[in-house]
Amino acid sequence: MEGWSFDVLPYFIRLENDLDFGHKAWHGDSGPLPSVRYLDHDYHPTTEATIRAVQELGHPWVDDHNRPGTVGVGRMPMDSRNGKRVTTLDAYLGPPRVDNWQ
Repeated sequence: MEGWSFDVLPYFIRLENDLDFGHKAWHGDSGPLPSVRYLDHDYHPTTEATIRAVQELGHPWVDDHNRPGTVGVGRMPMDSRNGKRVTTLDAYLGPPRVDNWQ
């Protein structure tokens, strides 16, 4: 698709605060939208079985799906903080403040 390529990467980097790979060139580390993979959490047994099955089909494990040329199975990044989803509204505007409603 024309216009949808790594040309847009600088814009994604500006909005992202990747807690796992923010130091990598294809991620951001200071944007308003958090991105985390919960690397310290155990998998649900169903997820674990799915990962094994996908790997048995020949798909490799990947740590970072955003790395250029990467195809495989691994933890997907989530836009959340402390287990709670962070929407674009949350990231850019924050919680509503009653004292601003006049």
